[in-house]
Amino acid sequence: MDQSSAAIATAWASICTAAATVAMAVITFRLVRAQIAEAKRSTGLQLFTQLTRDFQDPTMRGLRRAFATKLLSARLYPDQAEKPLIDETVLEFFEHLAHLTREQVLETRIVWNYFSVAVEGYWHAARDFATDLRHKEGDTELYRDLEWLAEKFAQLSARRHGRSAPERPSSDKINDYLRSEQTLHPWDSPVSATAGVR
Repeated sequence: MDQSSAAIATAWASICTAAATVAMAVITFRLVRAQIAEAKRSTGLQLFTQLTRDFQDPTMRGLRRAFATKLLSARLYPDQAEKPLIDETVLEFFEHLAHLTREQVLETRIVWNYFSVAVEGYWHAARDFATDLRHKEGDTELYRDLEWLAEKFAQLSARRHGRSAPERPSSDKINDYLRSEQTLHPWDSPVSATAGVR
């Protein structure tokens, strides 16, 4: 074998080695990316499970009941009712849920499946109060993630029902949802959060 043939063979061996190295790097990158995605999904599902437990926790059920009562009273008797956002724990729960969904820590469709009625019901019931709070506090970002999530869920619901655009629930439906939340008792077995507004 002459020197030029040896150089060609060495060059081809180097090219094959480089190609194999690149292929291995691509495969490794894809495997690592898949593992990270699976870890993120697993973490998101664990977090989702914890949030559903928190939502049905006796303390939260009591807070939801009290908040729904205040919201309904403020909606029905606006001149007589105290402002319902004195204790914002329920809306803060949904704002946290919305933020995690918007940042894709939680999968939108899973959150929608379990929380859509509650998110839309509470958002539509409390929207005017949240808007007033934004003006009062001078913070236009208050409950923006919750507003985004309610709009996202309304779009998903519209598509699911074959409508081209989301519909805002009627005042009666919103009030009916709040009445259903008023029936929550901390000691009862959890009721699905998806019974109501649709």
